[in-house]
Amino acid sequence: DAILDLLDNCVDGALRTIKDTKKTSKPYEGFYAKLTINKDVFIIEDNCGGIPKSFREYAFKMGRPHQKEEENEGTVGVYGIGMKRAIFKMGRDCSIQSNNPDGAFTVDITPDWIDGDGWKIPMHESDYDNKNPTGTTIEIKKLHSNVAQKFNESTYLTDLFLQIKHSLSFIIQKGFKIELNGVVVEHNPINIITDHSKIEPYIYKAKIDDVDIDLVVGFYKNLEDDNDDVLEKRSSDDAGWTVICNDRVVLYCDKTHLTGWGFANVPRFHTQFIAISGVVRFTSKNPEKLPITTTKRGVDLSSTLYNDVRNKMIEGMMHFIRFTNQWKGEHLEEGKKLLKSAQSHEAQSLFEITPQSTPEDKKNNWSNPNRNKNEWRYTPKLPTPVKKSSTVRIIFTREKEDVKILSKYFFGHEDASASDVGMQCFDTVIEEVK
Repeated sequence: DAILDLLDNCVDGALRTIKDTKKTSKPYEGFYAKLTINKDVFIIEDNCGGIPKSFREYAFKMGRPHQKEEENEGTVGVYGIGMKRAIFKMGRDCSIQSNNPDGAFTVDITPDWIDGDGWKIPMHESDYDNKNPTGTTIEIKKLHSNVAQKFNESTYLTDLFLQIKHSLSFIIQKGFKIELNGVVVEHNPINIITDHSKIEPYIYKAKIDDVDIDLVVGFYKNLEDDNDDVLEKRSSDDAGWTVICNDRVVLYCDKTHLTGWGFANVPRFHTQFIAISGVVRFTSKNPEKLPITTTKRGVDLSSTLYNDVRNKMIEGMMHFIRFTNQWKGEHLEEGKKLLKSAQSHEAQSLFEITPQSTPEDKKNNWSNPNRNKNEWRYTPKLPTPVKKSSTVRIIFTREKEDVKILSKYFFGHEDASASDVGMQCFDTVIEEVK
């Protein structure tokens, strides 16, 4: 988490530089953060603007600093907390270099300073150097033994690589470049399939208390056959809900009550529902209004906003749970054919669908929940299977006298209807045969 916090600081710096991320689909293009991690050193360097003079005091102040008014560019936290936490969690010797148009500076935190009584940060100021990247470099040495051991494990670095790939996927998709020991981290696309006709996602869009909400849920792959060999099934890792706050992924492919699975009238996640995937994105200039925990790595279940949106998540995925239940068994192959023609789209592109961009014949699928003009919901009209009858009608003719004989035999009189006699004949024989 400490490393992810440092990467968050890099992204926040880029946000302050570009101001408006909505002008282009790749607002972070050209910005980067490079990580060097081994048993001897941790280095993170970026070109994301450096630390402005107005942020220095509370960036290095011990304890939780006061939220600055400048922190309104869609960041996810308070600048500096992640940096200080990372420094003291990782090692005892740290050098911080910042190059910002307001001025450059260097901070050296040594073991002697840590062991001493003084709490004044040793900062050395200098002029802005326009020949070097405008950014920040943090180098931590004399790593704690447990940290050095972790940084020397390939499994840890692999897990960290995947965690960065998941947590910052949408930011990477928007142009931000992250390297870990020289290897570029690619974004991890979250896809939904649609044919823009029969198979479409459920979409919900709203603006509530200065927070923009975009939600899309549907299928990301074809239906699964319960009889398939378990080893041949695709992993369920890509199923479930991904929750994004200001472009940071705070929950990735979650399949618990946090996102509605096994909550209220929703069944617990099962491999039967492996094809269902959803994404919900919260965006706000004021990060305190986002439904995230203080660690920025989870959702705040005490948030009224999140609980309201979770109800929409449940409403949306129930359409696809019902579809899955309806098209299993004898209807499975037909259901697979329906999904086979659907194309895969990144969820990010589906967020752009609006009532105005929807074809005329689909506009009636949009509605305003609770007649609120700030909320829009697109409800897909998914196909349902035609029930196949398991019975057939049998019609034949026989002599009346023969029917009377059978009526007397089965019912003790000759007045039973031809239909009753025929049914009794069939039931008697089928019972003997079975």
